[in-house]
Amino acid sequence: MQNTKLYVLFIILVMLTGSFFPVTALLSNNVTIRNSGTVLPILPLHVEGRYIKNSLGQIVYLRGINKHGFEGSPYGDWQTPSGSIVWSTFDPTIVAANLDAMKSWGMNTVRCYSCAEFWINNTGGHREVVKQLAVLLAERGMYLIYTFWRADYGAPQQNLPYPTTAIPNATAFVNLWSNIANELKGYPNIIFSLWNEPEPPNETVRAEWFTTVQSCINAIRETGATNLIIVQSDGILYNMDYGQAPTNSPSPYGDTLWWIEAYPLNDSLGNLVYEFHNYRGGLHKFVNGTRVDVWEYDDLKKGFQYTLVEYVLFNLNKPLIVGEIGPNMWSTGEELQHELQFYQNALQLFKDWEMNFIGFWWWPAGTYAHLTGNPNYEPNQAGQILKSALSR
Repeated sequence: MQNTKLYVLFIILVMLTGSFFPVTALLSNNVTIRNSGTVLPILPLHVEGRYIKNSLGQIVYLRGINKHGFEGSPYGDWQTPSGSIVWSTFDPTIVAANLDAMKSWGMNTVRCYSCAEFWINNTGGHREVVKQLAVLLAERGMYLIYTFWRADYGAPQQNLPYPTTAIPNATAFVNLWSNIANELKGYPNIIFSLWNEPEPPNETVRAEWFTTVQSCINAIRETGATNLIIVQSDGILYNMDYGQAPTNSPSPYGDTLWWIEAYPLNDSLGNLVYEFHNYRGGLHKFVNGTRVDVWEYDDLKKGFQYTLVEYVLFNLNKPLIVGEIGPNMWSTGEELQHELQFYQNALQLFKDWEMNFIGFWWWPAGTYAHLTGNPNYEPNQAGQILKSALSR
């Protein structure tokens, strides 16, 4: 209610003064978000049922792209408008060019996964880099999902944040998120995603993980931060031949979203969003003894029903975000066409179900590239599919 009153005041002040800037600074908790005169200030988000809404009560679908680089550098890696690459450099002009291109595709969200050690030690001023990125996004009416791919610099992907060198135990992980929330709570366009792909190996570890997740939620709220919090556990990997999975217990036939109901979490603000990742190999069936990774719309719909995506949305009435999805661009021939059809059909299904989704990734190289490497952030076939889905 307080946020709504503030934004009613904002509208009145804009009408009287014709200026966004002073009000924007007020509403972002003393964060100066400079406005170019062409965009509205960012609006804080909250959860209502399965929807994410802004403080004016409008539904916001978080849709955009993953931006890597921060897992290996405190500054990220960036492509210039000419197509060249600048490594480990945060040049606001180059970053802004990337964000403008993303915005032109129809994106409103960028998901960045980092290295926890960079935040803990403030390596290279990483904390200020995150804040600068948040401001540049806010100027464009866009949101930032901030998460971690690993704890220790130089290590491979770490599926759980602890025990690691940078985060030795659960208490250290909770303290990390308390620190992050305290520093970033004034940025209404930052969304906290606790960890990328934790995937606990067994039920004992999973139970411990959700105990830690609840402690993180409590610690974040104790700072006064109202930002959305994204929670993730198991992904989706399912043999569709077995049909519908159990709703509140692990399935012997693959990974589903059963954990959302089995491990209920409490947020004093109710601002929790649940995440899973999806690539084509996640849903499969066997035809004449041969595994087939599905790609057609009806097969995907059935697979997302079997893995409880539909159940979480419409029965549990909780918001979901697909934090990563993309086609394998290293495929060739018919398999490449199936990958592209999978991507197009999955995005269409997510839109039909009014879901949030983030493509993987904004880069001209690698398995899941969305750019060609040509000037002006030209999309490849994957990029064209995402751009088309966003424009519609």
